Amino acid sequence: MPNADTKLQLNGVDVVSNQIISVTQIPQLVFSPRINDAGLGYATITFKVYDGRDWSARDYTVRINVLSDKIYMPTLFSPNADGANDNFIIRGGEGNIEKLTLRVLDRNNNPMYESSDIIEITTKGWNGKKDGKEQPAGAYLWYIEGTYKNGKPIEFNGKKTGVIRMVR
Repeated sequence: MPNADTKLQLNGVDVVSNQIISVTQIPQLVFSPRINDAGLGYATITFKVYDGRDWSARDYTVRINVLSDKIYMPTLFSPNADGANDNFIIRGGEGNIEKLTLRVLDRNNNPMYESSDIIEITTKGWNGKKDGKEQPAGAYLWYIEGTYKNGKPIEFNGKKTGVIRMVR
């Protein structure tokens, strides 16, 4: 059975506890995964196996992680050290990004931040500083360049550029 917030259906009907699903029906199973804090889908499904004569003595559990080929770009961040949205971080795409570069420019096209470190971009990001100095509140241009592991280019809503607003 799927976990509490995961919906597992067979031919459009919810799967219930102790329901028998044959091997030929497996391709018709559809699940709607739970979403974690990073916006990625996952499901944990526990089941028993039937060999035509008897059920397995123990349960088997499978965790399914949905690799995202979508990223999420915030429109606002507030580097005020309150612990909420203090950094401009790219979310989503975890585990599926081959390479990624993030650049942030001010309104005069001066570089404020640049990184090609996927871990840094998706966990630390830009803190609103340039050379250790806090930058003023306002609109900044971001630019992304990269590819997913399947070779598809990384874009956000079909674009490689956008605006991030910083408030203090």
